Amino acid sequence: METSSHELQLLWEIGDKLQMTSGLYLFNSDRLQNYAFRDNERFVDPFNYGNLAGFSLIGSPTHTRRGDVAVGTSGFGPWQGDPTGHFYEYWNTVETEAVAVYTQGTYSFSEEWALTIGLRWAEDEKTAFEDRTGYFEAGFLDGALDATCDGTFGADCTLFGITPLAFANILTGAAVPTFGADVIAPTCPLGPLIPRVQPRCCSAVYPSRLLTARKAKKPGVTRPFV
Repeated sequence: METSSHELQLLWEIGDKLQMTSGLYLFNSDRLQNYAFRDNERFVDPFNYGNLAGFSLIGSPTHTRRGDVAVGTSGFGPWQGDPTGHFYEYWNTVETEAVAVYTQGTYSFSEEWALTIGLRWAEDEKTAFEDRTGYFEAGFLDGALDATCDGTFGADCTLFGITPLAFANILTGAAVPTFGADVIAPTCPLGPLIPRVQPRCCSAVYPSRLLTARKAKKPGVTRPFV
């Protein structure tokens, strides 16, 4: 954050009884607030959608990253991984400029009584820009997944305990239905994760819903006031 302020004052008198103070005030502030969260294991590799891809292509067919969406709009697409493991990035800048002009006068009636009157004009302008992108889980697809599950197995999937999450893992190939107490069984071991060595099956069963990337920008906002 950078802040600068400047003030120029002029002190003058009119006769012996009226003392005047006039001034000009300038202020500028630039705040840069950027941060990100990352996980070097879970979010580095792209998500294997398998037969779930048909549900994921709502929006962009590719991973939506910071800088991909026009100002004032938002978008989302499939999660295709991040080399640094960033699953949330937030870029924010706020610039404030202020200017003020003032003057005041003090009139001395006597050594004991004086009257001070002043006038001030000020204008502030703020401009803000926000740019963010991150991983989120699309719960709004639960209804579509549940209906597709019913159609796939020809029965109400809730009777078998197959939730939209469970069916999503079946579509990705990370699990198969058991129609038993366990509901689904993973198709690869779920032991300790060793990045780049052990198959990342647990990264498919682990998410609570569909993995996508989302980004939104807010245009600059100018708010002058006096």
